[in-house]
Amino acid sequence: MTGTELPTAQARPRDASRAGRLIGVPAAFEPARIVEVDVSQPLPAVAAAEAGEPQPVCVVVRLCGQPVGMVLLPGPCAPAALAEAVDGELRPALADLAPAHGLAPTALTASGLPHPSCPVRDHREAVRGSGPRITVVVCTRERPESLQRCLDSIAALDYHDLEILVVDNAPRTEATRELCAAAARSVPLRYVREPAAGLSRARNTAIREASGEVIAFLDDDERADPDWLVALAAEFQDPRVGVVSGLVLPAELQTQAQAMFETFGGHSKGRGFARDVFDEDYQRRVQSPLYPRPAFGVGANMAFRVGALHAIDGFDPHLGAGSPTKGAEDTAAITEVMLAGWTAVYAPDAVTWHYHRRDDNALHEQLDGYQRGLGAFYVSLLRRRPSRALAMLKLPLLAFADTRSASAAGASTGADAPAGAADAAAAGAPDAARSPTSPASLLQIARGAGIYLRAAAREPRGPRLVSAAGSRSAPSRRRR
Repeated sequence: MTGTELPTAQARPRDASRAGRLIGVPAAFEPARIVEVDVSQPLPAVAAAEAGEPQPVCVVVRLCGQPVGMVLLPGPCAPAALAEAVDGELRPALADLAPAHGLAPTALTASGLPHPSCPVRDHREAVRGSGPRITVVVCTRERPESLQRCLDSIAALDYHDLEILVVDNAPRTEATRELCAAAARSVPLRYVREPAAGLSRARNTAIREASGEVIAFLDDDERADPDWLVALAAEFQDPRVGVVSGLVLPAELQTQAQAMFETFGGHSKGRGFARDVFDEDYQRRVQSPLYPRPAFGVGANMAFRVGALHAIDGFDPHLGAGSPTKGAEDTAAITEVMLAGWTAVYAPDAVTWHYHRRDDNALHEQLDGYQRGLGAFYVSLLRRRPSRALAMLKLPLLAFADTRSASAAGASTGADAPAGAADAAAAGAPDAARSPTSPASLLQIARGAGIYLRAAAREPRGPRLVSAAGSRSAPSRRRR
């Protein structure tokens, strides 16, 4: 199998996590408090909710900082009950991770899994002091409060060679510039203004301005986990890796809309807590770069080798927030990097925390936007290289096969869905989120394709990036 030929539906292996519920990802969410528990220490008691907080608890379980999974609890509990719940849900995941930590697989108790010496911690500390220079990019537009929270989390990162670059996209006020001027007094931060609206244009400005060997993108409505950059840097130790995407966890689950978004996959759709390496063999046997279902990564938590971004000439300006298509610039860039010969990695150890949209209307618009973006994504790929059309003709077969598999595995909205999911299904939001072959999804995909074509027709083609670094190339492999 060569070029952009796709794996057939029959040849695509589907492990247990793909055929059913991902280990560590609850089947359904409800409004809940977020509590982090590291089982390398004695387990704590889960306290009762404070006034105004939801009573249920979403426990994010970690082992020496490494994310393991999430467990939903109905309310407060003692350490022994917490250990029983975590062990019942996550024992296979803990058993998989245990050898790397120097542990023997064992049942979890309230005493936790203490181990003074840990190879995982040792490796993390080695990378922290030796990894590549990283430029952290935050593209923003008139959201100073969210940006401040995001920058505070970046400033707290412990990494030896870090640059922060804020790209102010088509600003209407001076609020972002003033915030950055204040922040730059204490952290290595640069402020850049991009007058043309559009997230892709802002990202391309960042590529031209960045001084790092790696560029890591973080949204302004997120906060970075303390070891986010270290986990990204560890993956770039392999020179074949061109792009890494990490795990995006919910920073809050205060509303039904936020819980519903997580139920429909959240930002780490279909990947969960298991690391995946999308090398040439994976792309040939398991999942083509042309078929991002489940997604290879997400713009809210992705990092690129600068040479890989120059190899694909940056982000398509007709895709992404602020453009008529409103999305898919991240999916297109990750796909183009893989088609240019690089390996992609999904690294759940690289965690960011996202503040989801809080109301139903915003959720519906977001889910519809994903499908419009998918249609625009395919037109973008074809516009760049029309020879991909033959391989794309097989995509509907894969989509229908995946829809049948998901339905057979009980992935459609059902009895285990949170309150309100059935109403949302009637309105079309879950349908758009789950199945690319539903009428609602197909309509949005077609709309996205048409919107992209009209936007591209108004602007002539030309290089997106003009930089001396543009000569950097991908590994020696035939571009597809």
